Amino acid sequence: MGFDSAKFVTSVADDKKCLMCHGVLDNPVRSPCGHVFCSSCIQPWLAKHGACPKKCRAIGPNDLENVLPLREVILNLKVKCEFFEYGCTQTSRLTDLFRHTQRCGYKPVACSNPGCELVLCQKDIYLHESEKCSCRPVGECDKGCGLLLHLNTLNAHDCYQALKALVKSQEDQLKDLREKLTVVSTKFSTKEQGLLDKVSALNRQLVEQSKSERDATVKEANSEVSVDSFDSWMAHWF
Repeated sequence: MGFDSAKFVTSVADDKKCLMCHGVLDNPVRSPCGHVFCSSCIQPWLAKHGACPKKCRAIGPNDLENVLPLREVILNLKVKCEFFEYGCTQTSRLTDLFRHTQRCGYKPVACSNPGCELVLCQKDIYLHESEKCSCRPVGECDKGCGLLLHLNTLNAHDCYQALKALVKSQEDQLKDLREKLTVVSTKFSTKEQGLLDKVSALNRQLVEQSKSERDATVKEANSEVSVDSFDSWMAHWF
């Protein structure tokens, strides 16, 4: 699937767009008939249809040619930040977009405080979580349970109920982990049995092959003995 042309700073010419998805070419490849597609668009098509989407000739995946110069040109085109709708005005080369996206201050991030459902820009999240959030932590309980207290539940905190809820949460997590372990164990047991079956089949094949080779050797040896016996008999009587 090609890149959305709306993300590019300037308009992109049609010769840089995929003839199937019409997006800006991602890893462009050229067919023997001269048509250019995104690799991820044309490969599944050829696997199913075995012919150019333009219906000009039959081709296969091995007939495609990577268009590296065109790929390099596209990767150096300027694009808007993924979060320009949130206020980021920075532009970068397409090849640098992922790195910028990861550290962009306008990347939307959900507040990590339990009970808070706000989503803010990455540049604002620390101040919100530590100083402004109504669900922010305000210290540990000094009445016996030692659990972390949050501003929004401070007055309603009950040590017994809080510890009970904590135990329930941990039991649920343990149950979930056990279920996942069972799934993984079953999966690997199935694979192990499959491998054991293959090993057994190979062992039987080797035994049969060894038996065949041994029988052939014995047959050849018996044949040689018969010839020697016949020669001795002939020499005795004649």
